[in-house]
Amino acid sequence: MRDDNSYNSESPLARALIISPDQKVSMILELILSNGRWEVDTCERLSDFERLANERVWSFVIVVEKAGCDLSQNALGRLQSEIKEERTQVVVLTHTPSASEAMFCFKHGATDYCSWPMMPSEVLEFADRARRQTRNEIDDLIQNDADSILSNENVSEPRVMIGGSRPMLQLSREIFRVAHDQNHAVFIIGETGTGKEVVARQIHEMSGRTGPFRAINCAAMIENLIESELFGHEKGAFTGAYAMKKGLWEEAAQGTIFLDEITEASPSIQSKLLRVLQEGTIRRVGSNHDIKVTARAIAASNRNIEKAIKEGSFREDLFYRLNQVVRVPPLRERVEDIPLLAAYFCRRSGKRTIIHRKRWICFAAITGPEMCANWRA
Repeated sequence: MRDDNSYNSESPLARALIISPDQKVSMILELILSNGRWEVDTCERLSDFERLANERVWSFVIVVEKAGCDLSQNALGRLQSEIKEERTQVVVLTHTPSASEAMFCFKHGATDYCSWPMMPSEVLEFADRARRQTRNEIDDLIQNDADSILSNENVSEPRVMIGGSRPMLQLSREIFRVAHDQNHAVFIIGETGTGKEVVARQIHEMSGRTGPFRAINCAAMIENLIESELFGHEKGAFTGAYAMKKGLWEEAAQGTIFLDEITEASPSIQSKLLRVLQEGTIRRVGSNHDIKVTARAIAASNRNIEKAIKEGSFREDLFYRLNQVVRVPPLRERVEDIPLLAAYFCRRSGKRTIIHRKRWICFAAITGPEMCANWRA
């Protein structure tokens, strides 16, 4: 086993701060540090940081910049005494790195200036360096609020994929790319349980569309019902149609409609979906009038698309209308994300995150495969 106990479940907790106006980035960093046995405070605004800085001292501070260095400038200025006394290390992460801003941050006491996103192991490496520097002060700090990280009051269902592995970072780039290309439909492929709807919602949220997100499972409804749900119906169109009803496509005006398991839809429904994507219009059941629609279509499937097309169960022309393909990787292709997922679910249940020694896969995910070869349970 490694002599360095940085990731050992017996190592003491230290306190870290994340200053980030981006909640999604903040959540990812918080999960990484929590898994590394850090107590984590987060804040979005400088006013919140100033208030917390009057009450607490952090061994490790991460400042996330979107553009410029205003946030890091203020944070470094406020933490100057702690930095000079070597009680705090500050790392600046930015989406748009520049040499001039890096020099500014280093000049004012930042330990590192890096581009985001980065691997969880890289974040933990910076954190462990801060832990080693300030280990003598940690015992006094952790007594104040040792159980604050277990609070479950602010833990909500995530709207982003949890992970910092290379496949997940690539997926994040794909989501960003297709979200800002609003003129084309999207096809999300991935195995069952990989989070295709989460990806669809993220694309919707990042696209800036003002309308709502509406979802339907094409495999869970019979043909007549799914047609009415998608396109709506007129009064008297069929037995039980006592009033006109708008379909999900109309309800999602200026927003997004998510067609889950589209390959399970009947040939008739696939034909109607193709017409909507081609013409941009729908026709309610029982109506002869076309209605212009403005919702963006995002479809998903867990099937092998080439095989489905070859077998004739999925229309090839419909596939080509869904011309932006995003693949969601399964967990076996991103095992380094297992500690983040474990930390998230432990926090949801209100329990401490403990990575047991025999859970070698989590250990390998944090330290890297090269370290796992020298490690024994």
